[in-house]
Amino acid sequence: MRLSRFGQSSPWRAEIATLTVAHMTNPNPQDYPGAPDPNVPPAGVPGQYPPPPPPQQGYQAPPPGYAPQPGYGAPMAPPPGYADADEKTWALVATFGAAGLDLISGGTAGWIAGLVAYLAKGTPNVKAHAKASLNFQIPVNAACVLLFILRACALAVIGFGGGYTAISLLLWLVQVALIIGGIAFGILAGIKANEGTLYKYPLPITIIK
Repeated sequence: MRLSRFGQSSPWRAEIATLTVAHMTNPNPQDYPGAPDPNVPPAGVPGQYPPPPPPQQGYQAPPPGYAPQPGYGAPMAPPPGYADADEKTWALVATFGAAGLDLISGGTAGWIAGLVAYLAKGTPNVKAHAKASLNFQIPVNAACVLLFILRACALAVIGFGGGYTAISLLLWLVQVALIIGGIAFGILAGIKANEGTLYKYPLPITIIK
């Protein structure tokens, strides 16, 4: 503190020093636009501060009645008419597979699909579909093979000519009808197998019991 000319401190200097210290210890919020006033509570309940946020919680169990989605521990229900999905797959192999092989082989190899399904999956459901497919496909495929042999024999005996052409065409039309029948009934059996139902083929021949 500086002394005046007469050895005493100036009163206005002491006043300035007092105001400066007070302003530094208790700043005026109006001097800082946008700054919150620590003496004024925030908006909400008058005179009260908002409650603190709740603590974060970990994993909570699902509410009662919540069914877990497949793939999160809940076993998948078996397809209708089958014990599991594997049975349905082999039943479709015995039916749709036979139709596909008839198409590829010209009506001579549809029985292979039923035999593979019968040997690969020995459950009663799969065996029922496989035996029904075999009992239908074996006669149809055997007839197609026989017709092919007859055409070859006619060619060897008659030779090329008008007689062979007529016989070969007739035998070929019969074989085409058998091929279409094997494919069509195989598809129908596959549709029924997909629904969990055993299809009854039109041929009443029972080769495999």
